[in-house]
Amino acid sequence: MANWMSTGSYLVVSIKSCRPITLEKGTEKYEKVLSLLTSSASDDDLIAALDVGKKIGEFSNGDFSVDRDSGVVTFDGHEVHDTITERIVQFCKSDLPYLPLLNFWRNVQNNPSDESKRHLFLFLEANKMPITHDGCFLAYKGVKKDRSGDFVDKHTGKFCNNIGSVVTMNRENVNPDRNTTCSQGLHVASLHYAKETYGGDVILEVKVNPCDVVAVPCDYNNEKMRVCRYEVVGISTGKGIDAVQLVDRSTERAIKKNATKSQKQSKKKIRREAKEEHRELVERLKKSISTDTISFDSLTASEIIVITNSLYPSVVSENLFKLDRKNKKTIVRKAKELLEDAGFKVI
Repeated sequence: MANWMSTGSYLVVSIKSCRPITLEKGTEKYEKVLSLLTSSASDDDLIAALDVGKKIGEFSNGDFSVDRDSGVVTFDGHEVHDTITERIVQFCKSDLPYLPLLNFWRNVQNNPSDESKRHLFLFLEANKMPITHDGCFLAYKGVKKDRSGDFVDKHTGKFCNNIGSVVTMNRENVNPDRNTTCSQGLHVASLHYAKETYGGDVILEVKVNPCDVVAVPCDYNNEKMRVCRYEVVGISTGKGIDAVQLVDRSTERAIKKNATKSQKQSKKKIRREAKEEHRELVERLKKSISTDTISFDSLTASEIIVITNSLYPSVVSENLFKLDRKNKKTIVRKAKELLEDAGFKVI
């Protein structure tokens, strides 16, 4: 028998030993479950309606699984942190691709420090940072311009932060102590902290791999962190980026990249086909020319040089190759002179 309570804004349901589930009023599931409860539906019907785990499993093609009794999400036998579970549910509801979350969790597992992993989740919980398609997350950094116009870090001015730069530091040189609030390391932060507290001439968007997170200092509500590597991806507009925007931007970049790649491939294909057509033309000309007669009709200046050299290289002057290909009349005249001197009839 299900236990449930309605607060007016939320519906809390607990069935058997399952973890209580909270549904927000106004959602489709709220209305469906409330209807089942008021009509004394069976526990099996309620479990089917509340089974978020099944939807998550379908959403992730089985990569993420959910224990029906405890509600714990696992991947490869490892329990997934609640922060990532919330993102999974968010992505699932928004019908966003799940692979960024899968890549993110794998990157987290590559962080050599369990303490750093815990620090990372404190930062993500506090700031809801967007996750990129390759399993990294976006953060922000205030920088200044030096005399040459390059973006550099505010404190030392030694780290170049131009767009596209990858800034690194040996991990052992980054202070992992969360209780030491200001210390050595590469610093990134939430948008609010970067704008209001850290400041700078420009606010940059930077991409951080979870495996490169070292510490989240305990001050400023977990809004900043020390890392050993980040990539500068752009200049911030001063507005945050949500998951949908980030997916849209990643998709747009992928489309542009694929279009550029296709364009390059098309140009290569055209050049390759043109070269093949030219080779076939030369072969046809070889077969069609009689033993003592050569015709320059329909041939370009370059083709006249190529066909003459391929058939009779001994009679071609090196100066012929140095002539401007645009001056076809001169090439025809020179080639004709050479071939006629060798005893051929040119028509």
